Amino acid sequence: MRYTLTSILFMAGLAAFPALAAEQHAPAQAMNHEAMQAMPQGATHAMPMNDGVAKKLDVKNARVTLQHGDIPGVMPAMTMGYRVGEAQQLKGIRVGDKVRFAMEKVNEEFVVVHIETVK
Repeated sequence: MRYTLTSILFMAGLAAFPALAAEQHAPAQAMNHEAMQAMPQGATHAMPMNDGVAKKLDVKNARVTLQHGDIPGVMPAMTMGYRVGEAQQLKGIRVGDKVRFAMEKVNEEFVVVHIETVK
């Protein structure tokens, strides 16, 4: 089967398209070195660690309500319920505890991928 140079270049362009499309949807906020160090292992697209207060815990449904300050470029200060990646992360956390947490955007929803109490 003979391919012309135009056909080959066209197919190469199609092969590269998914990579270019993914690049267009990359987070607008670049993470600095400290933010990358603060991310839990395995959470490669997580936002930097943030401070908050646990207001409500629902271990059975893997949800936590957090009161947190402004997360620059992401959301203003608020109190909101979030899904937690793994319910076991909520063990040892009590309502009223000061916490540090990292989130990741999964299917247009922010998910807490790491949470720990602040001592």
